[in-house]
Amino acid sequence: MSWDDFVGSLLKEDGVVDVAIWGYLPSNQTRWAAMKGGELENLTLEEVKGFLTHDRSSLFCNGVTVAGNKCTVVRDQLEVEAMNTLDLHSKGTGSPGDHKPAYVVGTSKSALIVVKGGERVPCNKLNMAVYKMIHYLRDANS
Repeated sequence: MSWDDFVGSLLKEDGVVDVAIWGYLPSNQTRWAAMKGGELENLTLEEVKGFLTHDRSSLFCNGVTVAGNKCTVVRDQLEVEAMNTLDLHSKGTGSPGDHKPAYVVGTSKSALIVVKGGERVPCNKLNMAVYKMIHYLRDANS
């Protein structure tokens, strides 16, 4: 399967509206695939590095940015071996009717996956989709 196929597979999961997959190891920190025309195509290397910071407490104090959107950390289990996920919620713009999407980040051995949820889709629903994919990739040694 190509990385674009993995994007397509994640987009079939209930509630997932956007996906990006990055290599996150120092030797290959690039975007491997993303939904065409999606917001997560604009995810930057600096944002990816922000998810992976060793100072995990700074994530809760300062939050992170996802494709330019400021987010708060809901749950950080990115470095918990059996979980490997980071749940985020957008702060939004504050305008009436503003959609504040949830995001989930997950890591396999070499890939970092970011998904965005549709309106009113909670992190736990997205988390299951990411969890299944990263563990599939880990089992395949990717």
